[in-house]
Amino acid sequence: MTERQDDAAAAQVGAPGVGRLAGTVERVDAVLDAAGGSVDARALVDRATGVLMERLGCGPQEALRELHARARAQGRAVLRCADEILSDPSAPSPRADADGPVPAPSTPAGRAPGVPNGSSGTQAAALPRWHAEDGQRAVTAILEHALQPFGADSVQLWAAREDGGLRLAGRAGLRLAPGTERALPGFPGVAAQAVRAGEPVWAEPSPATPGTAAAAAPVAAVTVAVPALRRGRVVGALEISWTSGAPARDDRLERELVALAELAAHTLDEPAPPGGAATSATGEFATAGVFGAPGAMSLSAAPPTPAPGVPVAAEEVLRQLADSLHDPALVLTPLPDADGNPLDFRVAHVNECFVDPAGRSAELVRGRALRDVYPGFWQPGGPAERIAHVHASGEAFRCDRLALVAEVGDTPVTVWARVGASRVHDAVLLTWRVDEDDARLGPMLQHAQRLGRIGGFEDDLVSSRSTWNPELFELFGLAPHSDPLTLSHLRAWVHRDDREAFDAFLAGVTLHQEPREVSVRFHRDSDHVVRHVRVVAEPVVDEAGSLVAIRGACQDVSAHHWTEVALSATRDQLAHTQAEADERARLARRLQHAIMPPTPGTVSMAGLTIGVRYRPAHQDHAVGGDWYDAVPLPNGDVLISVGDVAGHGIEAATGMVALRNALRGLATTGAGPGQLLAWLNDVAFHLTESVTATAVCGLYQPEQRLFRWARAGHPPPVLLHEGVSRSVDFGHGILLGAIPDAAYAEQELTLPPDATLLLFTDGLIERKDSSGLDDLHAALRSASFPATGSLADQLDHLLAHSRSDTDDDTCLIGIHRPAEAASPGA
Repeated sequence: MTERQDDAAAAQVGAPGVGRLAGTVERVDAVLDAAGGSVDARALVDRATGVLMERLGCGPQEALRELHARARAQGRAVLRCADEILSDPSAPSPRADADGPVPAPSTPAGRAPGVPNGSSGTQAAALPRWHAEDGQRAVTAILEHALQPFGADSVQLWAAREDGGLRLAGRAGLRLAPGTERALPGFPGVAAQAVRAGEPVWAEPSPATPGTAAAAAPVAAVTVAVPALRRGRVVGALEISWTSGAPARDDRLERELVALAELAAHTLDEPAPPGGAATSATGEFATAGVFGAPGAMSLSAAPPTPAPGVPVAAEEVLRQLADSLHDPALVLTPLPDADGNPLDFRVAHVNECFVDPAGRSAELVRGRALRDVYPGFWQPGGPAERIAHVHASGEAFRCDRLALVAEVGDTPVTVWARVGASRVHDAVLLTWRVDEDDARLGPMLQHAQRLGRIGGFEDDLVSSRSTWNPELFELFGLAPHSDPLTLSHLRAWVHRDDREAFDAFLAGVTLHQEPREVSVRFHRDSDHVVRHVRVVAEPVVDEAGSLVAIRGACQDVSAHHWTEVALSATRDQLAHTQAEADERARLARRLQHAIMPPTPGTVSMAGLTIGVRYRPAHQDHAVGGDWYDAVPLPNGDVLISVGDVAGHGIEAATGMVALRNALRGLATTGAGPGQLLAWLNDVAFHLTESVTATAVCGLYQPEQRLFRWARAGHPPPVLLHEGVSRSVDFGHGILLGAIPDAAYAEQELTLPPDATLLLFTDGLIERKDSSGLDDLHAALRSASFPATGSLADQLDHLLAHSRSDTDDDTCLIGIHRPAEAASPGA
C-alpha cells in the first residue's frame, strides 16, 4: 500500500467524514486518459448551447433544439454551426423559425476573434474541456455533500489566469470573500498565497478594506486555501471558510482537503505555458439559482491551449463524487424521446452506501430505468417530478421529508426520507437519508416473506410473461436465473387430484375477475417433492375494464398441512381414548351403585339406628373407591366399616369391591378389628394389583354397648353427645397395602344413650386449603343443625353443608343409640 493509501485508510478510521474522499481522488487520475476524442465535440456543442441560452433566455433543451434547427436550415453539420455561433458571440442570434434567411456569420469558421489567421487548430480544439458552470456545480456539490456536515459555510474555487491573476470559477454558501478577480502579485488573500506557495494556507480574519465587498459581508472565523493541482501543476485554489465551529487543524485533515482540491481541479483549465500562443474566446453564462447558488454570477471562461490527454467526463467525476458521500446516492442520466425531452432516467451509478428502501442489492438497481426500479416514484408529487424539474431547470431540490414508495414483492412500502437532487452537466445526482425506523421496513418485510415462505408474482397477460420475486423461485425449487412461469403454465405442476380445484380458481380470477384463493399440491421437478401451496390472486384491469394482469402470492403451507394431519390423527386418537374412558367410568359407576345405593334408608340393628349416605363425584371419570358396610355377624356383633381406595375409575371400583368383600369374610372368624385390618392389609398388598386404601373397622358388642375399632390412615370418627362433638382420635395406623405384616392398635368406646357416632371418608371434609375437621365440628354446633331431628335429617344436613371442594366421592355412616333403647334380653 502506498503512503497516500495508508493516509486514506487512517483517515477513514479516524475521520470517516472525510476519509472516503481520498479514495475518490485516487481513482480520478486512473480514468483521465480513458475518455474518447468525442469530448471536444461534445464540449463545442454544449458551449454553443450555453451561448444560445444566454441570448434567447431559454432552457437547455430549447437551446439544443434551436442549434439543431439552425444546422438543418443552413444545411451544415451541427459542429460547424456550433463553431460559427461561438466565433462571433456578439452577433445577433435570430431563431431558426423566424421569418427570413438565417444570416451567415461574419467571422470565418474555425477562428475565434483575436486569434491570428495563422493559428492552427479549430475552435473545438481551443475550447476548454469543461463548461464554465462546472466549477460552480462542483463547489456546490462539494459543500453540500462533503463539507457542510463538518460546519463549512463557504467554498470558493479560484482558477489561475494566464496574466497571473485569479478568476472566481465557482462559489457556494455564504458570500465571505470580496470581488470576483484578484491580482496575484502582492495580493494578501489566502487563495493567492496558496497558489504562490503551492501548499495549504490557514488564515485568521483580518479587517476588511474600506470600499470592498467584504466590508458588508459576514466574517470568516477560519479560512483555509488549498492549491488545486492538475498533472502536477497549480491551476487554482480551493478556499474553504468557517464562521464558527471550525475543525482542529491537523495533517490528516489537510491531506483530505488537498484531495478535495485535486478533485475540483478537474473543472479548471490549465494555463498556457509561458511563451505559448494565447487564444481567447469569451462566453458569458448566467448561473442565477443553479443548485441554490445565491444571487447571480457572471463567469468569464478563457480557454487555454489544451494540454496533452483527454479530461475525464463529467459523468465520471459525478460518480466519484457520489462514491465519496456517506448517504445513498444515485447518478441519473436522461432517457430522451425523439424531441430530446427526457421520458425517464437511467440509474447510471449507485454508490457504496446505497441502501434500497425495498431491501434490494445495488446490482438489481444499477443500469435499469428509474420507472422500472421505482414505479412508485412516478406518482403525482413524487420524486420523479422533482428529478425532472431539476434536470430541466438546473435548480437544486432539497426536502426534509419526502415519501419514497418502493415495492417488496407486491407489497408497496412507503418510507420517509430527506431527499436532495442536483444537476451536474447533463446528469442528476440524487441522494436520500431514510429515517432509521423506516429504513428497517423493507428488510423486515423481506425477512417476513422469507420466514413465512411467501413469494409474490405478477402475470402480464398482454405479453404472456410473469415476474417473480426471489422467494418464489426458492418455493418452487427453481434457480434464480430461470424464467418465471405463469399460472397457466404452473397448472402442469399441480397434483392431478387438485387440478379441478385449481381450474376453478383460475376461472374465478380470469373469467369472473374476482380475487380467489386455493390450496393445492405442487410436484416440484427439481427434487420430486410434493409441496402444499396456498395461492392467492387478484385481477388487474385497465381503464376499459379489460383484464391485463394477475398479481398474487404463493405461500408454502406444507408444514402447516402436515401439522393439521398430525393434529387430526391426534384428535381421532383422543376421541377414541375419551370414549374408552367414559365407558370405563360408566362401568365403575354402575358397579358402585350396585353395591352401595346413593341414598339407602336407615336400619335398626342390635339396638342401634344406622343410617348411610353416599354421594358420588359429579364427573364420571372421578368415580372413586369409597365404601361402607354394616352387617351383623354370627356371634351377635355388628361389623361397621368405612374405607377409601386410592385412585379413581374402574381400577378403584374393583379394588373397593375386593377389599369390602374380603373384610366381610374375615369378620366371620370372630377376630378383633385390629387383626381384621392386619389381614386386610395382607390382602391389599399380596392379592391385589397395587391397591392401597384407608379404612376404619369397628365391632359393636350390644351386651356391653361397647364399640371396638381400629383405623388404617383414615379420618377418625366423631362422637356427638348432648350437643357437643369431639373427634375420637388416637394413632393413625398405616394405610392398607403399603407394607406387609402391618399391625394396628385397637380402641374401645362405650356408646352413651342418645349419642351419635359418625364415620366418614375424606370426601366430606377435604379442602384444598385445610383438613376440614374444624368445618365439620362447626356444622354440628351450628344453630341450623337438626340436633333433635332424625338421624336421616342430620346426615342430609351434613352432606348439604359440607364445604369440601375436591369433588371426591363421599361416604357417611351415622350410628345412633336411642335413649330409650331396651336391654338386649328385653
